Amino acid sequence: IYGVEGTGYGPDGAVCIDGEPIDTDGTPLLKALGRVALLCNDAVLKSDNGIHEVDGDPTEGALLAMGNRIGLYRRILEDQIVRTDSIPFESEHRFMATLNHDHDGNGFIYVKGAPERVLAFCDQQRDGEQNAPLDQAFWEAQMAAAAERGLRVLALARRIGTVEGADMRVVETAVLDRLRRAVRGFERLLLGHGASCSRAASSSAAASSSSTAAS
Repeated sequence: IYGVEGTGYGPDGAVCIDGEPIDTDGTPLLKALGRVALLCNDAVLKSDNGIHEVDGDPTEGALLAMGNRIGLYRRILEDQIVRTDSIPFESEHRFMATLNHDHDGNGFIYVKGAPERVLAFCDQQRDGEQNAPLDQAFWEAQMAAAAERGLRVLALARRIGTVEGADMRVVETAVLDRLRRAVRGFERLLLGHGASCSRAASSSAAASSSSTAAS
């Protein structure tokens, strides 16, 4: 479990494990988590004379600050992994999703939202360098522990696909369409071999992230 130190929305703050600062360059899974936090996000951080403020939702601002402290830069990521579609967060469906593509034709779906909602889209989690079946009991225990500490809990997940040519866009758009139908209550989506979760948490959020090939 990772802890992210620092106050406010500024970029300064160490990432720790058991209270000890770590070098985030050696944590690819944490970097993946940070990419979801930065790209599945509609808030904007602004700085004026050293004062950092958020234009948008404060929780999204906290995710942006977390991504910065992990050592990622949103503007660079947005150029590398371009958003092409999205489902905005609304209280009725309690999640946000974005569809992104890199310049090599790879597609990504990033999701964030209420843990029980996001976990319902997952059947895998990241365990070290490989995927494993989702451990629902583990995540429920982590959510309960965070709630007891008075922390707000937010889950993050991703789905990665590598289908050649235009088929990738068709596959990913179809998944987003299914998510939209889930929002309307016509079906409850299980992303099969898609969205996965990882055992990683910031100081203010239990988070999930991983990668698998598109089916």
